[in-house]
Amino acid sequence: ESNRSAYAFGSLPEVREALNFELGGDQIPDSAAVMITPETTINAPCFESNVFRRRFNNWIRAAVARYRDTELTLSGTVPHLCLAAAHPGRPQKAILPHWDIISMMDQWLWANRQLRKTGAAIRFAGHGPALELPSVAGLSYPAFPLESAAESES
Repeated sequence: ESNRSAYAFGSLPEVREALNFELGGDQIPDSAAVMITPETTINAPCFESNVFRRRFNNWIRAAVARYRDTELTLSGTVPHLCLAAAHPGRPQKAILPHWDIISMMDQWLWANRQLRKTGAAIRFAGHGPALELPSVAGLSYPAFPLESAAESES
């Protein structure tokens, strides 16, 4: 039995161990997808998109309610250069290049703060050349090791 969920924003499994979730597939709405040309989007979220952030935050809140002392891994999280002007709040423009690494780091930190309340943690697992970026490498660890969360409660 695999502990990998095909859709990160689907139902959360009942497991008390490390869980791996894939980011991609049907959970990325078109309005949150990375635009690489004015005519082309890819099946990856732009962390600058409000639509994606709301969905991610709701998923984390559900995980907080479900998991204790569990490390979650969200695979497929890499920063992108996106052209969708609506993501950084400029829908009147057609194109506005932006990089979503700062929003990724903000969401990772916020998620870890929320999950820490129950002794859980999340790490973002990137891939490819993005792993050479120190910021992306840092996101591959939980903000708070599970042991320190449990120690802080005592």
